[in-house]
Amino acid sequence: MSIEGSIEFAVQVKKFRNLDLYEPGLYNIKISIFHESSTKRIYARPYSMSERPPVSSLLNNVKPVARAMILDSSSTYVTKTFSINLNDEETIFNDSCYFRSEFQSFPKFEQRNFILEAELEFADYTTYANDKGHGEEKLNCFKSVGVFQAKINNPESGIHEYVPMSFESRNSSVLDITFHTAFSNLRLKSSSESSIQQPNQGGIAEEDELFVQAEKLKILFDKKNSCKFMSLLILTPLV
Repeated sequence: MSIEGSIEFAVQVKKFRNLDLYEPGLYNIKISIFHESSTKRIYARPYSMSERPPVSSLLNNVKPVARAMILDSSSTYVTKTFSINLNDEETIFNDSCYFRSEFQSFPKFEQRNFILEAELEFADYTTYANDKGHGEEKLNCFKSVGVFQAKINNPESGIHEYVPMSFESRNSSVLDITFHTAFSNLRLKSSSESSIQQPNQGGIAEEDELFVQAEKLKILFDKKNSCKFMSLLILTPLV
């Protein structure tokens, strides 16, 4: 058996500031969180999102062309689709998306180097209007025009930061977000069904040792974290 932990990521999308976009049209931003193994990217799973009315009514609070969505197929959050026509224009979002990633905490702690990625996408008005797709299919007419990436250092320690995401390849623009992480859960996870169905004396000792190590991990993260745990539960072994 081993101890498995979870890290929660919260991305609060505040506003998009157009400084000098190359061409007017429709835009959205795809946001994902992942770490890389030797052969592939492993994505944190977006599991919930929220949309709130903008705090200020003084800026560009134009109704979005399409609402935000979560793409389960690519573990990606897509912001509202919005129109940009002028330079030095601001669009308010005030939306949030929540991601989760699980990792092994004991007997070997898996230190993962997570990456936060945002991809700015563009579609001209004519292409979007002529596309016959609906919902997720409508995103096929967009093309990538800028990418922002940032390494997430020690997410298990608790992060609360303002992050200006800058897109400057062809489009000088900034997406303002606040980013949060929290170590949220510990649980026992069995390596196989047989180890549960046919217990032995050594297995009981092993389980007791895992509980002791879980308590040590709790104390360790309590000392490191700058925020309180959302929850810290020691559950029964899972098959």
